[in-house]
Amino acid sequence: MRRGRTRPHRRGVARDTGDPDGGCGCGRSFAGLNSHRATTTAMVRDVPGFTGADYVLALRSSLEQQGCDPAHAEHEAALLRCLVRDWPVGAIVERRLDEIVVRQVVR
Repeated sequence: MRRGRTRPHRRGVARDTGDPDGGCGCGRSFAGLNSHRATTTAMVRDVPGFTGADYVLALRSSLEQQGCDPAHAEHEAALLRCLVRDWPVGAIVERRLDEIVVRQVVR
């Protein structure tokens, strides 16, 4: 399994600190950029027509919707691109606290 490191979720992490299976769920989930709903897996995708600038804009919009400072969107986008750069398109990933692990690759 390939692993990546990420920061713990900003909100509610205290309940899941040290236990990804804690009652909160934020230690094992990702939040949708627009829906803000939790999911336990994500897929690495290459979406035709979706540019790096589009990704930064999506992150900026998500941060604004959540009441966070959108000034860090470009930096966050760069960090996330670095995290997945060696993972193939189709990689299914899951989160365990501050690690993101490739569960499987769908071809």
